[in-house]
Amino acid sequence: MTLTLITRTYQIITVEGKHFASGGEGKIHKILSPEIYLNCCVKLYEEKYRTQTRLAKIEFLIKNAPTHLQNNDFMVCFPQELVFIDQQFAGFIMQLAFEDSIQLESLCTPTIRAVNTLHQNFNRQLSDAFQKRLQLCLNLAVPIHLVHSLNNYVFVDIKPQNILVDPDSKISIIDIDSIQISKNKRVLHSAQVNTPDYIPPEWQGVSIKDKYIPVEWDSFAVAIIFYRVLFGIHPYAASFNAPYAHLTTVPDLIKNGFFVQGRNKSAITILPAPHALFTQLDLKLQRLFMAAFEGSLHKPSKRPTLDQWGKTLFNIIKPAGVWQRFVNTLEQIIHQQVIGLFRDIIAVVYAVYPFIIRCLVTIKHNLGNIVVSLYLALIVFGLSKYHNELLSMISENHHNKLLSISAENKAFINSRIPANVRRTPDTKSNANILYKLNCADEVYTLKGINKQKNGWTEIIPSIQAPKGTKHAYIKNYILSPSKLASCDK
Repeated sequence: MTLTLITRTYQIITVEGKHFASGGEGKIHKILSPEIYLNCCVKLYEEKYRTQTRLAKIEFLIKNAPTHLQNNDFMVCFPQELVFIDQQFAGFIMQLAFEDSIQLESLCTPTIRAVNTLHQNFNRQLSDAFQKRLQLCLNLAVPIHLVHSLNNYVFVDIKPQNILVDPDSKISIIDIDSIQISKNKRVLHSAQVNTPDYIPPEWQGVSIKDKYIPVEWDSFAVAIIFYRVLFGIHPYAASFNAPYAHLTTVPDLIKNGFFVQGRNKSAITILPAPHALFTQLDLKLQRLFMAAFEGSLHKPSKRPTLDQWGKTLFNIIKPAGVWQRFVNTLEQIIHQQVIGLFRDIIAVVYAVYPFIIRCLVTIKHNLGNIVVSLYLALIVFGLSKYHNELLSMISENHHNKLLSISAENKAFINSRIPANVRRTPDTKSNANILYKLNCADEVYTLKGINKQKNGWTEIIPSIQAPKGTKHAYIKNYILSPSKLASCDK
């Protein structure tokens, strides 16, 4: 089944009878002929919207359509031609979105189902996918800024449902016929619809009929879209405690300035997990979000413009070098191809887990003997200079069975510490270790021990010690002031 339409220039248009998309005011049909319109589609309004007011608005958009709102990264699907059925206005022709595009709304949730390649490309678990989301935001900021720069248009009902995205982050903005058209702040054609979850606080609960809406409205709505694209949740989605518990809807929270990362954060009782990703975002973007939702609460003119968003995003996601692209590609391969093998390895490890535990328990009960054996091996191989690292494992705390070692073994190890090895004393440790001293050419006995410091006895070279004796600390319960200390060469 097909439908036959006619343009104002009497061009016959054949479209599929069944629509492939629909909205609140009409349905979208694919064009079958003529060939020059095969990359376009037709929006046919429901009967009640086929008014002279709507006709005049579409005519204005066609006559004043910008010529620079389409490139390889984005397009704004402005009306191109009126269509009629039985000489009655019925709708208009517009550009088709980029191939393989889907609604942006499907990427604005915390998790996405990998039902096709596009969804997998935007999986937040991949760093390259997050870069694609940043690129997506940039590709959205640029055309909206260009539209605003014409000083005639404000989208008003900009939201993820009116934006399409393809696997390469290319953006198509649709439903342009709902846009507000003005001249010198005088409304020529008002916006017919809006969505409460994207209305800025100063307009919540206000009738917009025939009122001029400034671009700050779009700046607020697009900031919400960016937040949802990056984190998968609305920036005002949370539960607050008393006396704010009655604020249960997103419009109420917007109106009262309860951005979850803002000044009322301490009053949150339930903060959904996706909001935690905000702290990992580049600080420049964090500041833009704070300015959009907090700093401009009572001063809408302080909201970041789409030009500011675009420049900031561009500087953050400058084209990656060859190495970064290689790393991103490798990461995707690992995620997609190696993950199955990794699961198999985990299964094997889990199977031998009981055996590993038994080995650890055996080591725990025999650690003292293992330490002694290891130290003797070090001596045999001439590596006794590492005795300090080994002895640091010894503990005075006999309740700690893992690190305990017998007094005999400690004495045995201490007796074999070379005289020319000196370890800086650890005054915080309870290790029962005798530290040797570097002395002069002959063996002397220190007859005097001076000064206490944090439970350690400090031996200071004096007239009682040979020339060349260095400072050292000795645990005072190993050598007391009444006990002679030998200084080995």
